[in-house]
Formats: sequence, structure tokens, C-alpha cells
Amino acid sequence: MSRVQLALNVSDIDAAVAFYSKLFGAKPAKRQPGYANFAIAEPPLKLVLIENTSARGTGVAGALNHLGVEVETPEEVREATPPGQRGPGPRGPGVDDMLLRRTGQSLGKRPGRCPLGGLHRAG
Repeated sequence: MSRVQLALNVSDIDAAVAFYSKLFGAKPAKRQPGYANFAIAEPPLKLVLIENTSARGTGVAGALNHLGVEVETPEEVREATPPGQRGPGPRGPGVDDMLLRRTGQSLGKRPGRCPLGGLHRAG
């Protein structure tokens, strides 16, 4: 299963957790000081909240921390990557090299970048 990951900067983590808990009818899957994430089944979403008052402005200013796509395995990323973009290239390492270099063997749960510049996460 793949899902979108949306990470938001928030100025008050407790208020944000209360709001999204009520909105989604779910408790955070993980909660630490200044951090929470929700694993929502429908729509497939991982919502990450990061308390970051220096980045967060008013309204939508500074709200987006990052976007990504989570997949089950690094192989899904390799299969989706055009062959010409795998391995070393003129603009730097490709997905295969990146996945192997991150952990020495596979991406695991660490984020990486797809060849189109987006984030992906396996595991």
C-alpha cells in the first residue's frame, strides 16, 4: 500500500493534535514532544505535525514542511524509476545508488528522494 505523507509545521503541537484527532476521529500513531503523526487509512495519508514556531507564520505561511509518498519496499521505487535514471547520472546518484547507500543495503524507514525530486519512504 502506498500513501501520501503530508508534514506540516505547527505553532502549537497540542492544539494541532487535538484538532486533527477530532477531524479524523483518530489518535496519533506516534507522539513525542514537538512531534506527532497520524496514520489515516482512508484516504491513505500519513499526516506529520512538527512544532516549529520559527518556520510557522500566520495563515498558510510556513505551514508546509514537506510532502512525500510512502511505499512498502525500495523495490517499488526501483520499478517505477525509468531505467535511464537508475544508478549514477550526470546530475548525481540515482535511486538505486541512493537506496543502497542510505543503510548499506536498503532504504528501510529512512527517507530518500525519487529521481523527479520528491520524497519517498519505504517500510
